[in-house]
Amino acid sequence: MKGELDRDVQKLPFQTIRILKPGILEGERSEHRTGEKVMINLSKIISKLPGLKKLRPIHVRTVARAMINSCFDETKGIKIYTMEEIFLLSNNELLMNIKN
Repeated sequence: MKGELDRDVQKLPFQTIRILKPGILEGERSEHRTGEKVMINLSKIISKLPGLKKLRPIHVRTVARAMINSCFDETKGIKIYTMEEIFLLSNNELLMNIKN
């Protein structure tokens, strides 16, 4: 479904489109999801192995900062951010003064 949504969004007639692909999201939820918690903890361990860093979970605050910062990029066209790019974008100084 995610791939179909990405494809369909890219067809929309906007001058600028930003798509973020964060991977496993970590953060507080109102509902209890045991399987998801197990996967997050497992991915934290697995991601320490060589070549598997991209499997680490990413906190929802990090994604939110990156989403906001992506709005300041005035480049026209479609930009798809990978998880590594999301980490970099979230550290942009535009939001460094906002508390977690």
